[in-house]
Amino acid sequence: MIGVEAEYAFGAEDRTLDPVQRLEAYHALGVRTFYLAHKLNSRLSGADVYQSDETSKGKAIRTLQAISGCLYYDDHVANFPLIGSSGHDYCSNTLNECGLFAGQCGSDGIKGSKITDCCNYALGDISEPNMALWSSMGATTFNGFAVYPATPGFAGPGGTYFGGADDDGDGVGDVEHNELGLSTDGERVVRRAMELGMIVNLDHVSSEARTRIHDISVTEFGGYPLNALHNNPRARLIGSGDETPFPSEYDFSKVEREYVRDTGGIFGVRLAPLDSKEHDDSGVTVDCARTSTESAKILAFLLDEGQRLGYSLDFAGGTEAVFSRTQMGCGTSLGTDWIHKYGTETARGLAHIGMMKYWHKELAQVGLLATYLARLKSDGAEHFLDMWEDSERQSTF
Repeated sequence: MIGVEAEYAFGAEDRTLDPVQRLEAYHALGVRTFYLAHKLNSRLSGADVYQSDETSKGKAIRTLQAISGCLYYDDHVANFPLIGSSGHDYCSNTLNECGLFAGQCGSDGIKGSKITDCCNYALGDISEPNMALWSSMGATTFNGFAVYPATPGFAGPGGTYFGGADDDGDGVGDVEHNELGLSTDGERVVRRAMELGMIVNLDHVSSEARTRIHDISVTEFGGYPLNALHNNPRARLIGSGDETPFPSEYDFSKVEREYVRDTGGIFGVRLAPLDSKEHDDSGVTVDCARTSTESAKILAFLLDEGQRLGYSLDFAGGTEAVFSRTQMGCGTSLGTDWIHKYGTETARGLAHIGMMKYWHKELAQVGLLATYLARLKSDGAEHFLDMWEDSERQSTF
């Protein structure tokens, strides 16, 4: 099955192409699922504010959103208010301050504080010193999500807000949320995808967008299946600096998980290096952060919640999967580490798709009860086919 996951799959904000025609072109090529946004806001949807601003990844994503605002948004549709605490206007298009390089950056440029970064027109043009500086400011001055303006085509304001201390019953405190939901074009694309019987997923978009997609699914299509194709339950995550993710808008709240369960969708669990809260019913009694013990607890929690589960490995180059217990130096008393080696090669975890044949052996080794293992081994593919058939059944194409 072919899917599309990219920042500008439907064009940047200043493009004039019709995103519905782009979706139809993808469909004609065999694409059956896609993302409305990825890590950054798109023409179609606000992106989830990925990871906590306490981590380097969280700061980097906020910085990239700020840079994206200057390169692709800026004066095309609105005045982009990205001014640092020192008064430096990063998106300025007036006479710059670069000495011999004096001139105008124009509406597609970003102005650095070094002479080598006088005017940049692509991400790759920005020097490493300035990128490092801006990334360090991603939680404050250079948080592009927080300063993103109200945007033509979107209802409501731009910027961010923090959820209540327990706004969805998950027991999770404040996380930063994107104010941008679906744009008018985003709603058009969602409706057309449902008409075409495509697999509609809720990953990477803001909570506001997920709510609107659910509204369209229920009120206009009688409960069209909604999916999480690589995700985890927000309530279970225990963050630790850059080691394991804190709860964030990316991972699903209880309400958002119910969107998936109640419409007959699939919850694809991203087998990533996480740290999970306890789930006593799982049978797993050992805590070994970033390894199979944590994923096992999450899998049991979601099954007990009534989710139809699948595995979502997200093997994508630099994307990390579950680490081995041997590598982390914990949980070794449980016995054989099934994902530390592949043949004679040291893999140090679930390094590639071929190692999935050992995954259920590893889950059993760390104590996951047989009742859960049986469902994980047997049900996922059938659930996926049921969901896909239901999507096709509702198609008008």
